[in-house]
Amino acid sequence: DMYDGKDQLWRVQEGYHTHFWDASTGWLQAYSSNDLNAKRYYVRGLVNEEKPFEFTTRFSFDDFTPAALRRKGVR
Repeated sequence: DMYDGKDQLWRVQEGYHTHFWDASTGWLQAYSSNDLNAKRYYVRGLVNEEKPFEFTTRFSFDDFTPAALRRKGVR
């Protein structure tokens, strides 16, 4: 929820989650933003006849240890 300078509800945003079972992870598939004052909305990420997204990189819990994240970090 987003509020304007008068503390009135102005915009509502929603995210639509999908679970990718083959990758054992969740992902934000689509999202929408509704402008209540202008009576407009915007939706992104809808798929109909597109080829489904496939995760090609497999991760394990060891990839997210503090030491592993330090190795991947860039200064």
